[in-house]
Amino acid sequence: MRLVLFCIKVFLLNLCILRECICSSTIDVLKELSPISSPSGFEDDMRNFLIKKWESICREVYIDNLGNVFFCMNCSVRDRTKPIVVVCVHMDEVGLVVKSITDDGFIRFEPLGGWLEIATILQKWIIKTSKGNVVGVSGFESAHVCNKYPSVPVKPMNKMFIDIGAKTKKEAEDMGIRPGLGIAPYQTFEIIGANSTRILAKALDDRIGLAVLDGVMNALKGKSLDVNLIVVCTVQEEVGMRGAKAIAGTIKPDIFISIDTSMSADFPLQVADPDGSGTKLGSGFSFFVFDGSMIPDQKLLEYFIDFANKNTMKYQYDAMQLYGHDASSLQQCFNGVAAINIGIPCRYTHSGNSIIDLEDAENTKKFLIALLSKIKKADIEHIVDKR
Repeated sequence: MRLVLFCIKVFLLNLCILRECICSSTIDVLKELSPISSPSGFEDDMRNFLIKKWESICREVYIDNLGNVFFCMNCSVRDRTKPIVVVCVHMDEVGLVVKSITDDGFIRFEPLGGWLEIATILQKWIIKTSKGNVVGVSGFESAHVCNKYPSVPVKPMNKMFIDIGAKTKKEAEDMGIRPGLGIAPYQTFEIIGANSTRILAKALDDRIGLAVLDGVMNALKGKSLDVNLIVVCTVQEEVGMRGAKAIAGTIKPDIFISIDTSMSADFPLQVADPDGSGTKLGSGFSFFVFDGSMIPDQKLLEYFIDFANKNTMKYQYDAMQLYGHDASSLQQCFNGVAAINIGIPCRYTHSGNSIIDLEDAENTKKFLIALLSKIKKADIEHIVDKR
């Protein structure tokens, strides 16, 4: 009996060590991704980082004219010898763009992606210029002036400004500022919570997707797969899934899987969803059964649900109207593509600070590795056959 108990303890200890190693890998990747500024339309630094990180584990790397990058794991980009499965994550983050400079050196801006005005005030920002990064803060009235502060209306974004410390327009221009430059939230990255499984950072939509794919790609490198696996990292998702629309000019996938964040609803203030529905941190990845941009392929959804159940994967369901993702762009291409979106629960998306749980990321990674390792040509033929 003592020997049995000892073996159980050793097994559990090794399991904990393995879990910590896996989570540490995800944390390390997120730490690398966090300082990179990548607002929509300005993804060059992120793309170059990912190419440097992943090109050695791919058969081919291809970049299209819009800036999407195709990481072909076990094939070339034009290879049709096996069914093509695309897993997609977007490289961009919500940000701003310089609209103009006032005479006294303040920056006027327009949003890149969906922002609530209240999430942009009194935040730190980075503007990348040809002379280097410029840091600023989006200013607002002091509470000392607004004696009824909660009732003060937030100004529309085209009335807001960023203070970079310049005294004049020329001084701002001498710092490298001009209209059209991208602006990203200032870097944040913290490991939080009693069990250190939660991450507070900017742009987790969709940096967490990129971190998950890093683990998936490294786990599958050199493996014999029954499908041609291509990982696509897209540009300009946050401004209307523009990058994904160009993918069809390069490849015709049989199955398209988007990995994005889902909107968790497990915190006290729920203005839009007061009934408590929605995903929860730590309860697994989510299958989007409906959203404002797409209804998923039903055979594909059923296949994924069945696979998750048979392999005891931890998952949730999500459905929401005000949401869109890259899979919707591909679903409507050619004569139709079987497409689905998988969400990693995230709090406070489309702001400078959001929170995810590493357990959800690891569950997503585990699901994708198992699925892509086991899916067969016959499975795909069954999914795409609508008779």
